[in-house]
Amino acid sequence: MNIEKLREMIGGKFRPGSAFYIAGEVLNALGELHGHGFVHRDVKPTNICVGVGGQSSRIYLIDFGDTVRTGKKIKYGVPDSYSLPYWSIGNHRRNAATEKNDIEGWFYTLLDLYDSSLLSWKGELNEPDVEKAKTEFWGDYQNNIGQSSQALLSIADLINSAEDSIDEAKLKRYVRAGFEQLVKNPKKFAPEWVRGTVTQTAIAGAKTKRLSVQT
Repeated sequence: MNIEKLREMIGGKFRPGSAFYIAGEVLNALGELHGHGFVHRDVKPTNICVGVGGQSSRIYLIDFGDTVRTGKKIKYGVPDSYSLPYWSIGNHRRNAATEKNDIEGWFYTLLDLYDSSLLSWKGELNEPDVEKAKTEFWGDYQNNIGQSSQALLSIADLINSAEDSIDEAKLKRYVRAGFEQLVKNPKKFAPEWVRGTVTQTAIAGAKTKRLSVQT
């Protein structure tokens, strides 16, 4: 089940700690993908799934149909309504594929899961208007994010200052800090759709697990 459908099933929103949990797991997957020289190009909630049964705490990054080698210039189609809110500005401008593009899409996903009102363009279907809204967001991102989370501001600072690649180890530290700020007892944390406790590799600082690839 993808996390967009899961969100609908649990009442329309995730707890803030769960948003950082999901983001940390997806960041692990992207880190391994980038480490192999590839860019996903379509990070969004409907391409992020949870496992079933005893694997319900597992987060899977799926749909590698748009994945290309880092730096490749490839023709982009028109994004559908599921992809449009999460496309990077680089994608809108049809630039070459970069790690930063993935991380920007990952960040929009985190913002949406944390507080969907932070994505002011989410209901807009006209691509030029969406690109304009994102450009305006980054022009004043500190005020647009506000004081909701220092970790979100730190992540935005890192993305805004990056060129083509981003220090993903530093991103993981910010995700961990955001998670620990929100969850009283991280060692006993369980997202709302899971019974029991789970270990989150990005937050725990453990060795990154192998990428879960499904198409």
